[in-house]
Amino acid sequence: MGGFRGDPRRVAEEIVAGEKREAEKILAEAYERAVTLVDEAYREALLEAERRLGETFMSAEEKIKSLVSSLELELKNELSNAKSRYIEEAIKAALERIRASKNEEWYTAYLERVLEKASEEIGGEFIVRTAPDDAERVKEIIARKNLARARLAREPADIVGGIIAETPDGSLRLDYSIDLLVSMNKHRLMGLAAKKLFVEL
Repeated sequence: MGGFRGDPRRVAEEIVAGEKREAEKILAEAYERAVTLVDEAYREALLEAERRLGETFMSAEEKIKSLVSSLELELKNELSNAKSRYIEEAIKAALERIRASKNEEWYTAYLERVLEKASEEIGGEFIVRTAPDDAERVKEIIARKNLARARLAREPADIVGGIIAETPDGSLRLDYSIDLLVSMNKHRLMGLAAKKLFVEL
């Protein structure tokens, strides 16, 4: 039988010390490995978060661009509608000014000219329709200009001013109304009104 050499307590302490060092070494390695794993996991999570954040940002950016485009289009439409309303109001105001200035000489001269022109173009009898407030004036011009072929209609026309002349059978109709003149020149008048009303920035 062999025996123990040295002091058993000391041997035991050395064994314990050795085991302790080994355990500490294992713990240190485990800790380092854990730190490495945590670091790797953190980096992966950070990259994933950055990727998702990038996707979210791009998606939000696209939505913002789409919203801005939609708002710009809506604003353009609103601006266009507002301009159209103001221009229409300007044209209506112009018609009202014409209506208010019908007692001036230019208007009487205009009625004389278009009545004579209608008489020449139709060449025979014709019926004259005019605005209700122009009936007496047209009647007086027909008599004064000796336009015997012209006859004032019983029913007035729904116009601001001027006349509408037509043959008794309705085969020929000549519109010399102020309303038609404005309508025919509406685009040009709208352009003029737009220049006066709006200054492009």
